[in-house]
Amino acid sequence: MQTMRQFIIDRCNELNQGLIDCYQLEGPYTLEFQVDPPGAGDIKVNSQWLDAYPWMGTYFGGIDVIVKARENTGWTFDEWEIVGGVDPLTPNKDTIQAAFQPTGNRTIIAHFVEEGDPTYDGVSIPTAFSPNNDGNNDVLQFFVGADVTSFAIEIYNRWGEMVFKATEGTDTWDGSYKGADLNSGVFVYRLDVQYNDGSSDTQNGNITLLR
Repeated sequence: MQTMRQFIIDRCNELNQGLIDCYQLEGPYTLEFQVDPPGAGDIKVNSQWLDAYPWMGTYFGGIDVIVKARENTGWTFDEWEIVGGVDPLTPNKDTIQAAFQPTGNRTIIAHFVEEGDPTYDGVSIPTAFSPNNDGNNDVLQFFVGADVTSFAIEIYNRWGEMVFKATEGTDTWDGSYKGADLNSGVFVYRLDVQYNDGSSDTQNGNITLLR
């Protein structure tokens, strides 16, 4: 049995080497596939839908490995991530189907977000709002992207007095200061953002309050 086992191993190695020599391939490499968060969706690799995660297999370099994501109910595909090296995805990491050529052992993660979660980047600040209790734009909201780890916004009146500050995406401003409604006018803000890649940014702009 051991002799037969070794023959099969040697034969598989010879087949792999034959493919490498004939088609100028590389590897084979071990690829591990994961879904984040677990249960959010599935991954198809070439022609095979994977049935459990993490899932591992061996694939050659020098030829495309095609990956496709499938969303489960309540989830939306966000992006692909390749861990362990820089192997470009075609057309890009944000497409639900993409291809890459591995150059080493890699972990490929399909990221999903819950429906309704932000899929945009950065922080978006509206340029105006109208706190007049008509049910439309009565509060100033801040739209915080998935790539933001923290932010702080400070809003000042024309005399340079800070009238509002927020550090959470759920914070809102109703156009008041110290319990009193402010009059219509233009207010200046300063925005400091920290991103999950370690970078940071500072922005300035104007917000118009309309009564």
